[in-house]
Amino acid sequence: MKKILLSALLILPVSLFAQSKEEDKAFKDSYMNACIKSATEDGTVSEKLAKEYCACSLERLLKKYTYTQMAEIGESMDEAQMNKLMEETIPCQEELLRKLKKGK
Repeated sequence: MKKILLSALLILPVSLFAQSKEEDKAFKDSYMNACIKSATEDGTVSEKLAKEYCACSLERLLKKYTYTQMAEIGESMDEAQMNKLMEETIPCQEELLRKLKKGK
């Protein structure tokens, strides 16, 4: 799961710091696209489950971090900060794993 989140944050250029509704949408779209691509690349996670996980993780992260903070963490590759981001997405990870075990 860490790989999915890390992949999504790494592709977000700092230029996507959200300052307007258009930039908010661009950030969200970039995050979702990168997250879904990363989640589905090994074939274990369906696109439907990836979308659910990515939407959940983005929603949880945006409750605690600004767009700028998330992009800066992704760009800096700071392990401690990445771990904090991962902690925020634990409920999403758990839900994804539960659904994978059920075979949905």
